[in-house]
Amino acid sequence: MDINLPALFAAVFLLIVLGAVLWYAARVAVPLPEAPPGPPTGALAMERKIIAIVAMIAAMALLFLGYGFREPARQVSAQEQQLDTSIGRGISNFTTLCFPCHGEKGQGAVVPDVTPERLAPPLNRSDLRPTDSDTRTKEYDFIFKTIQRG
Repeated sequence: MDINLPALFAAVFLLIVLGAVLWYAARVAVPLPEAPPGPPTGALAMERKIIAIVAMIAAMALLFLGYGFREPARQVSAQEQQLDTSIGRGISNFTTLCFPCHGEKGQGAVVPDVTPERLAPPLNRSDLRPTDSDTRTKEYDFIFKTIQRG
C-alpha cells in the first residue's frame, strides 16, 4: 500500500494545530469566582463556542484526510470492478449479437437464415484496426450502428 505523504503531513500538522489551540484555550481560560446561575454568557460562552468550532473543523479535516488515505485503494477496486463488468457485458453482447453470424472466434461465417446466402466477414481484419483517430472514429461508428441496427 502506498502512503500518501502530503496527506500524512497535513494530518499531523492539523493535529498539532488542534492540540495547540486546545492547550492555549485551557491556559487562557480563567474560571469565574462564582458561576452565574443561568447558562454561561460573555467570554466564557464565546470561549466554549470557539473550542467547539475548532474541534468540529479538526474532526472534519481528519475525516477528509482519512477518506483521502482510502481513495487510491478505492479507485483501484472500482477500476477492477468496472473492468470485470465491462468484460461480462462484452461477452454477453458478442454472444447475442456477433456470434450467430461471425462465429465463435469472430473468424467469419455464413449468415444463417438469409436468402440469398451471405458471408459475414471476419472481425479481426486489419481495416477494422486503423491507427488514424478520424478513421478509428468512423469505424467505431460503423460497427456501433451495425450492432445497434442488426
